[in-house]
Amino acid sequence: MPWNQDPNMLSAIGSLSAVLISLIALFLSHRGQSEQQLREKRQEMREVLEQLISLHEEQNALNKEQDEAVKSTASAYQNVKRTIYLTAAEEVARQIPKHVSAAEYYVIGHENACESDFVEAEAYYKMAMKRTQHTPVIKQSEILRSLAAIYFMEDPALRNIDKGRTNYENAIQILQSRNDAYSYYTRSLACRDWGASEIAVKNLTKAGELFESAYDDWVKIPRWLGITWSTDLRDLAYRWGQLGIAYFQGRENSASYTEKARYTEKARLAFCEAQKVIEFLSSDYGINNDYTIEARGLIFQWWGEQEYKSGFWREAQQRFTQTEQEYQRLSNSFTSKNFRLDELKKAHSHSTAADFEH
Repeated sequence: MPWNQDPNMLSAIGSLSAVLISLIALFLSHRGQSEQQLREKRQEMREVLEQLISLHEEQNALNKEQDEAVKSTASAYQNVKRTIYLTAAEEVARQIPKHVSAAEYYVIGHENACESDFVEAEAYYKMAMKRTQHTPVIKQSEILRSLAAIYFMEDPALRNIDKGRTNYENAIQILQSRNDAYSYYTRSLACRDWGASEIAVKNLTKAGELFESAYDDWVKIPRWLGITWSTDLRDLAYRWGQLGIAYFQGRENSASYTEKARYTEKARLAFCEAQKVIEFLSSDYGINNDYTIEARGLIFQWWGEQEYKSGFWREAQQRFTQTEQEYQRLSNSFTSKNFRLDELKKAHSHSTAADFEH
């Protein structure tokens, strides 16, 4: 009897077919469940990260709160929520490591940096870089910049200046051939942050060069777009001011009169550059709000304090006078006005007493 007419053979084939169909159905069902679980985890990751980002928005709004008790309580709750959401994000990332994007790893790294857990931040920034194959170069530059800053920290477990500089160089280099506004902006931030890192390791000449490059890139940004990033430009002015402080401090460690004079000149030039950036905000962007006025005054105050500490009493008095003129222009509703004037009064009184004694 042919096999295809044998009842037993046909029954066996039928049973085998049923088993195969069941296995295929089980496989497809399992794959469907796995894909569904992955979609759920991806959605969970997005929601948790959105919550983390929204906490920063809440913090910005909270900074305007004038009631210190309310601000303190709200900040405590925010810190608890941040810890919970960050822990949840890290747990999801461990469950689906191959399905977390570079941008998502970057956000987790950034949140760890905000929590001062820089070892974890470095680890997540590295994971982000491994996932950048299909990530825009702008985001790659941002990740490299954040990773680079980690290596300039004083923590022996992290500090690696050469590696930090290499990452900063790469953050700038990958945008070198681009001439769109956002690339200018991102490259400017990389130069600015690199300069700040060089100040931390006392490489002041390099810091100044980088700040100049940051400003050169910034002025290439169309005015209508650059004005939306004015906070970052104001921060560049502050960095120039910090360089001025660093030069004055270097002056105190100088052995010769010539070297002291050179540091003093560079310090004053750095403060002038800081004010040039503020003037750009004011004249070119027309931003003359309280934050711009405060920045101009604060830089004058830093300058005056350093002149005073270096024994230049007359110059200190001039800068403090300019500082007061700026602070008095602040709106009465500006929350920092009284604080700024009080701090200036203390600094001014010290310098006045020293000037009288001399």
